[in-house]
Amino acid sequence: MGLPHHNLSSPMLSSRSTTTRSPHMRLALLPLLLLATPAAAADTAAVSAFLTTRLTAEMSGDMGPTRVALAFADLNADGADEVLAYVMGPMWCGSGGCDLKVLTPERESFSVVMDASVAQMPVGVLPTTSHGWADLAVSVGGGGAASGTVAMRFDGTAYPGNPTVSPAEPVDPSAARMLIDETTEVVTLP
Repeated sequence: MGLPHHNLSSPMLSSRSTTTRSPHMRLALLPLLLLATPAAAADTAAVSAFLTTRLTAEMSGDMGPTRVALAFADLNADGADEVLAYVMGPMWCGSGGCDLKVLTPERESFSVVMDASVAQMPVGVLPTTSHGWADLAVSVGGGGAASGTVAMRFDGTAYPGNPTVSPAEPVDPSAARMLIDETTEVVTLP
């Protein structure tokens, strides 16, 4: 936990890159690949296991087909990445959007600091903070709500649970560093 999420399809880590490399260059990159792959896999595996347990409990044992878009970012400047998990599937989405959860590492597991419904993609991080945590930019719309992007601010304990009502407030999406969008890799939960 707390390690950055690595894009293993990156040309720097892929032997299928269109750039020609010498055998020495490939050997030099091998330690990076070996270090990056287990870290990313461990983070994704730990998050997937936590979410599977939590979501199954939320739905009394039947979470239905569930996919999750994951992003990793240090939201509270403690040196450990939090997890933004955009949860998709018939049990998690409606006309207004899907569930968005933010998990923070806690001992050997996670603590949920955001459990929001009706969120849409894209989701990003704003350059502002509240109570030491980064403000989040969450897209909203559908289900009768006006489309736009709102700021979700940490209140000292958690982020709000619904981006379509106060205290969420409109924000310029261009100010955000987007972390989850339609191009984000999706994990299917068991």
